[in-house]
Amino acid sequence: MKKPLRPFALLVALLLALAGQSAFAASLSIVGRSTTSTMAVSYSSEATAQASGKVTIKKGTFAGGNFCVVLTLLSMTQSSPETVSYAMYSPAATLADQLSLSGAPTSPSQVLSGSFGAGTTKNSTVTLDFAFVVSPTTMPPPGSYIATIDESVYASTYLPSGTRYASHTLKVTVTVGSIYGVSVVPIGSGFSSTSTSQSLNFGVLAPGQSLGADILVRSNVLYSILLASANSGSLVNIADPTSLIGYSLSSNGNAVPLSSGPSSIATRSAATYSSSSRYGIKATIGPFSTFPSAGSYADTITITVSSP
Repeated sequence: MKKPLRPFALLVALLLALAGQSAFAASLSIVGRSTTSTMAVSYSSEATAQASGKVTIKKGTFAGGNFCVVLTLLSMTQSSPETVSYAMYSPAATLADQLSLSGAPTSPSQVLSGSFGAGTTKNSTVTLDFAFVVSPTTMPPPGSYIATIDESVYASTYLPSGTRYASHTLKVTVTVGSIYGVSVVPIGSGFSSTSTSQSLNFGVLAPGQSLGADILVRSNVLYSILLASANSGSLVNIADPTSLIGYSLSSNGNAVPLSSGPSSIATRSAATYSSSSRYGIKATIGPFSTFPSAGSYADTITITVSSP
């Protein structure tokens, strides 16, 4: 009777061991088909740009309780002198919590977290959403920037301790195009994308009067600037177009001729990236060769910024 019992006892022990390994391996898993694997974001120099993703966790034979998804940035292609400014947040709708990308979160708000109740089935899932956000704080060179991020599941509130039950790789591509913008502001003011014109009001005109403004340029590529006068460098009487008053224009102290067409004040200048290049423009009323007719006089200078 003793000999038949021994194989049976060994067989039972072996089955228990296998059952334990199976339950351990399938406790929590990331559902690949409904978990975001790739994301694309187009950079904007004027506002934040973002893309939303999600991670779906399947319970399997997990007994239930808290779990978290810890994020670790594995790599990020960057370029000098400016880099992409980015972060990840949850939930995507409100961006309430900034997620840690170090793999070492210090609070529950820095991970994606959820829980399974003890009564839920093994096919139960929890979907957690997030957003990858790129800010216009910096203006990097044109190109594609790729972030590779590991998403690992742990049966804990937020600490990546114990067994890592599953992992998944997320790749985010940030595309930065060629960008150049111009702002026309009062002297000494900062760049404002909504300020693209200024009016220089001389009041009662007299020879020698001067007024000015600043042209600010931001660009992540080489750029050129042309100035063109609607009236070839003269103020024209609005009611009597035959009555003209000449004026001179300078940029950073250098004369800008306007009588024969557009004039360049910058040619293939270096990219400014997140800072601005400033061009101080000053208009000075010229001598009156004849008595101009009474009325209001005006000219329009058009600023063209282009990439060679």
